[in-house]
Amino acid sequence: MAQAEGGTKVGGRGRRVWRIVLVVVLIAAAYGIGVAQSILVRPPLVLGQDAVTDAQSAAVTVTLDDVGGQVIHVAPTGVRRLVFVFYPGGLVRPQAYEWLGRALAAQGVETWIPVMPFDLAVTAAEWGYGRREGWLSNLHLAARDPRNGALVMLGKTFKGLTDQILS
Repeated sequence: MAQAEGGTKVGGRGRRVWRIVLVVVLIAAAYGIGVAQSILVRPPLVLGQDAVTDAQSAAVTVTLDDVGGQVIHVAPTGVRRLVFVFYPGGLVRPQAYEWLGRALAAQGVETWIPVMPFDLAVTAAEWGYGRREGWLSNLHLAARDPRNGALVMLGKTFKGLTDQILS
């Protein structure tokens, strides 16, 4: 047995447990860094990388415009019949929806897909009432303020429980 500071004896088993704990903590930290990197470090926006086009939608114009914030603008080649603003959800990159904008533009629909400068986080939930009793229902959504790093509540959303789930 080895003697630690203060004169207490530490056996080989205690050192082995600490080594195992250290290895587990290091593995968990490495995993956490790997997961966080894909969320925190976003690759640059590249138009056309996710868009599957046919002959009709290949003729539309796709640009990355700055209108107080970046937007993917998909303009039809012919007469514009409708303007559609499509907000990408969650951690999905906006260029993942470029194919949808191209398909709509081929039908005369002008599409704007904003590049959200933040990712939303669920910061709280409320217990439901009525049919939603016993379920966490309204989720509070927040984003980080880039000026001071604080979370700012942006709103609430219903979780999407169906009648089948509630029954």
